[in-house]
Amino acid sequence: MARNPVSAERPSVATRPGLSDKTVNLMFLLALAILPLILYRDYLTGARMLFGSDYTGTGGYAMREFMANYIRGHGRFALWLPYIYSGLPTAASFYGDMFYPLSILLRLALPSYVAWTYGFVVHLFLAGLGTYLFLKQLKMPQTVAFVLALGYMFAGNLVSCTHEGHDARLMVCSLLPLVLFFLERGFGSGRLRDFLLSGTMFGLQLLSGHLQEAYYTALVIIIYSVFRFLVQIAEDRKAGIPTGRSMKLVGWFAVTVLFAGCLVAVQYLPVFGNLKNGVRGAARGYAYATSWAMAPEETFDLLTPRFSGGLEHYWGRNPFKHHTEYFGILPLLLAIAGIAFCWREKKVKFFTALSLFTLLMAWGGHTPFYYIPYYILPGVSRFRAPSLIFFVTAFSVVVLGAYGLRHLMSLAGNRQPATGEKRQAPTDKRQSGGGRRRASGDGFTKFLLWTGGAGIALLVVAAAGQGAIVSLLSSISHSQASRIADNYGNFLNGMVIATVLILVNLALLYALVRAKLKPVVYSALAGLVLVFDLWLVAAQFIKPNPRPAESFKADEVVNFLKQDPDRFRVFPLYYVDQQSGMNKSDEGLLMVHGIENIGGQHPNPLQNYMDFAGIENTVMFNFPPNLVNRRYLDLLNVKYIISVPLPDDISRYPAESQQTIRLLKQYVSQPGISVAWQSAQRVVYRNDSLLPRAFLAAGHEVISDKKAGFARLREPGFDPRRTVLLAQDPGFASDGTEPVSGTVEISSYEPDRVVVRATLDRPGFLVLADNFHPDWKATDNSKPTRMFRANGTLRAVRLAAGTHTVEFRFVSRYYRLGLLLTGLALLALLLALILGLVAGARARTRTSVTAPE
Repeated sequence: MARNPVSAERPSVATRPGLSDKTVNLMFLLALAILPLILYRDYLTGARMLFGSDYTGTGGYAMREFMANYIRGHGRFALWLPYIYSGLPTAASFYGDMFYPLSILLRLALPSYVAWTYGFVVHLFLAGLGTYLFLKQLKMPQTVAFVLALGYMFAGNLVSCTHEGHDARLMVCSLLPLVLFFLERGFGSGRLRDFLLSGTMFGLQLLSGHLQEAYYTALVIIIYSVFRFLVQIAEDRKAGIPTGRSMKLVGWFAVTVLFAGCLVAVQYLPVFGNLKNGVRGAARGYAYATSWAMAPEETFDLLTPRFSGGLEHYWGRNPFKHHTEYFGILPLLLAIAGIAFCWREKKVKFFTALSLFTLLMAWGGHTPFYYIPYYILPGVSRFRAPSLIFFVTAFSVVVLGAYGLRHLMSLAGNRQPATGEKRQAPTDKRQSGGGRRRASGDGFTKFLLWTGGAGIALLVVAAAGQGAIVSLLSSISHSQASRIADNYGNFLNGMVIATVLILVNLALLYALVRAKLKPVVYSALAGLVLVFDLWLVAAQFIKPNPRPAESFKADEVVNFLKQDPDRFRVFPLYYVDQQSGMNKSDEGLLMVHGIENIGGQHPNPLQNYMDFAGIENTVMFNFPPNLVNRRYLDLLNVKYIISVPLPDDISRYPAESQQTIRLLKQYVSQPGISVAWQSAQRVVYRNDSLLPRAFLAAGHEVISDKKAGFARLREPGFDPRRTVLLAQDPGFASDGTEPVSGTVEISSYEPDRVVVRATLDRPGFLVLADNFHPDWKATDNSKPTRMFRANGTLRAVRLAAGTHTVEFRFVSRYYRLGLLLTGLALLALLLALILGLVAGARARTRTSVTAPE
């Protein structure tokens, strides 16, 4: 049977007379837009704040609030963050979604925490919209595209990002379908603007700040483009079309790669320039790269997420699990149908292979397969948590499910087309005529029996074989059998729900294929069941958090510190919230209230600073060994140390804790450290020997070896006011070690600009107790002057005798070049869209003029 070109190009739905495809399309799009609003309905007004562990617990809110306020006040981005780790770059160190357009607009229009909620709403909608458009581009009927769009839109990989506070991860996951939609449309139309729009979506993924997830999308783009290019060549040869068109597509793809690189240059050029200064960027071995992989046995979570427990019930191989891979029973059933009935379709083979490849990637080091991407694919060795790639697996399964549902709908159409419905053309010759009837009778019946029987059998085995299953899982996962057994009742309940959902979905499919339900009615009912299925899981990951006015309310420590008008830093030695167990400095409480501290939480602090603190091999500010030495605190301008009252009687504590308490007592009992404020739960010590934020020093020593320099700082006779340690030879002799007499005053202190007025009686160094970075430039009385890295991590300039106005300004040539390239890319995109609209208008005009009356 020949393919019906009309139905193949414009698949229709079964509708009542008067209900057009356009109307149904609008209804589906409205449903996709409204459902996320309903899911997050309790958080849209700002009356409640959404919980996210990395947003509310690791400084996410504080950093976003700082940047939003700075943009409002200055009309530009802050390129330096002064409040944590004694200062570090923003753009150059990956400051989240700093340049993501939607995030910027939302935060400027709404309070940061409310904007954060709407970010989830909008991106879940974009996930559904992109999936809907991509499936329609694959010639799927609207009803098929809508049902499967719901599956990806509310997939566990996306929705559970809420609980983890991983909005950047959600951005990448939600934009994947739009990347592929415009790419597929570009291969079909041959238009450059479609390729550029695909590059724009990929660029937005990169601007989200989640480089690893965007990297996985880049892999998909390359693999899919090679596949589509080969298919296009084969189709062109079969149709007798010259290869020039195919080569043009290769050219457009190359232009798109260049365009996407320019589009994200404002973010990634500063990051590239900072590679040598940041902690991140080096490969840390196979064990690190395969940590936080998805355990193979947890693939059973695709049937019920209660299998591995999750959240407080989790028993698996990782330390904890605050997300789920579950994407619903229906997409899984339909994917099986797609593979079984539509295997001859090239895209079915492609997405089957892609789903298996990414699943193996997600399993990480649990199988030998991961050695291949680890050693062959550039960049993979620098990432950890290979399970993050599972969003590609979920999307691939959803696409396979669309093929399965389209096939089953075609069986329904073959039996009895409804009024106003165009009969679907068979997808291949095997399904025409008698072949279709055999598929309808035998194949579909077997599908029902096998899938329904498998679901019931799994439930029976789970109910009857608890002991054997617990023992097997314990041996496979190396987890305690008691933890698995404690979760087993939860798992059985999940299996009951899964079995019921399997049977309900099979019943709806039976009614569809037997023409008891019209496709549009089926899509509505199946969509409701799927949303119910996924929302049962989603509800576990959407939880409230006290609003910022409460959760970041100044406590007694903050209120005390804010009374001091001087410029200083604090050392959060032990500043833990009694209820959450989280470090309040890591949560961002000090930063929210404008208090600078030498700790904090950031994924890419400066290497020199971490070396200075003695924690060079980590990004976490666990107790830094070098800071036990008072001189290090003095150099960092630390005036207060936050801790807890230390007990007199330590006999009831474990031996390890007793040793820690003794060390802390010895530390805070040093001369010059005294109690400044105390309550029953907190104590703030004052460090009276601190150096000012800016001070004068006389001579210098050159010590290029870091460890030797830090050892020199610890020597009892070393005086920072007499001697500055430099990492490089300045090219002039030291002026001696006698203190310099003079005055120093900070007249302006902003994130990107610091102005210091200094008067010296003889030549010496002005030292600023902020972190050194090569993008900081200094001027002395408006003339450029050389800036040195002093004492391991601070800034210093040499001044002659007299009065000086020294200005430190953060000037990044990488940022400026990136901003220019990004602007040019946006202009190119705008020009391409305008030219496309003009060309389309002209084409429509020619068509209307030449059309017969």
